[in-house]
Amino acid sequence: MIIKEEFQRKILYHLSSKEDSTLAALLVRSGPLRAFAGLRFTEGADAENVPKVYIKTMQVLKREQQEEMVKRWPASLVFALESDHSPIFSTPTHLFAFLLKATASVNAAT
Repeated sequence: MIIKEEFQRKILYHLSSKEDSTLAALLVRSGPLRAFAGLRFTEGADAENVPKVYIKTMQVLKREQQEEMVKRWPASLVFALESDHSPIFSTPTHLFAFLLKATASVNAAT
């Protein structure tokens, strides 16, 4: 999916610096959206053994949609990050802290 260039900053990179959003716009590539359209996660014998961590971010998906995703496939740990679509640009320090916590929780669970 590609978002028109004039809307990218407003929708995807609204909290990122102008320089970072410009770089991101130059690097963005379309993805196989239809490949994910019918994607279903099946629960097998080992499904519950896979630790799941969810980081809520951005404006592209509404908070309610993200909550519904967590309800459908519960995570052992959920973080809320006030960022745009690319937290690596807009809130890298907070993202890194959450990734460290997520890694620690997964390592503790295994």
